Amino acid sequence: MAVSHHIKTILACALALPIPPADASPASAPDPGELSIAEMLQAQAAGRIRCADVARNALATIRQRDPQLKAFISVNPDLLADAQKLDALRRAGTVLPLHCIPIAVKDNLDAKGMATTGGSVLLHGNVAGEDADALSRLRDAGALFIGKTNLDELAVAGSTISSLGGQTLNAYDPTRFAAGSSGGSAGGGGTAMSLCGPGARNGKTLRNAASSAGVVALRSTAGLVSRPGAIAQSSTMDVVGPICRSVDD
Repeated sequence: MAVSHHIKTILACALALPIPPADASPASAPDPGELSIAEMLQAQAAGRIRCADVARNALATIRQRDPQLKAFISVNPDLLADAQKLDALRRAGTVLPLHCIPIAVKDNLDAKGMATTGGSVLLHGNVAGEDADALSRLRDAGALFIGKTNLDELAVAGSTISSLGGQTLNAYDPTRFAAGSSGGSAGGGGTAMSLCGPGARNGKTLRNAASSAGVVALRSTAGLVSRPGAIAQSSTMDVVGPICRSVDD
């Protein structure tokens, strides 16, 4: 299957997720795409925004921006259902530390029920049976997984191009490519398609991508964040770290 057709098929299927009409929201409801982590948690606590609103906003933004930018390889098919579960937890009195914080996962980390491809057509359909350790902790903390983001194929270079996801473009200047290999996650955070995005790397790929997308990345200390569930490159250099919109996040 041609790559361009394959990408269109992925987006057509993933973004065809039904978006039911939103319930009536307060007139002062904030734009989820403009909120920091702290602001999103506060807005939910005050009843000004629901997790379902966050999911709908992410889907709408991806539909608008991603056909050009190609930041995402796939979208979580259970996104709306996951958001509704988090809303139900809150109504029942359970509030988690990262309740409904939208996360875009670099596609070299396993997310249960979604394919982990490393951007390679050779791994298309490689559906993970469980979350990577780092993602399991995020899920337990209440994070909302938006989807899997593009990267340099198997994270081996620095321009975010892959046989499965194509070329991710710079959100500020689409005549240029996104730096990488984490350009999909960085672009998602920089364009309100997500808020943060964990990724695995062994060089400067998190910070390299963040620097071109106007967001912030952190290279964690080797061994500090558990790596099982990440596509491995180097046992001595691989780390898992975050990309977020700001230092505070």
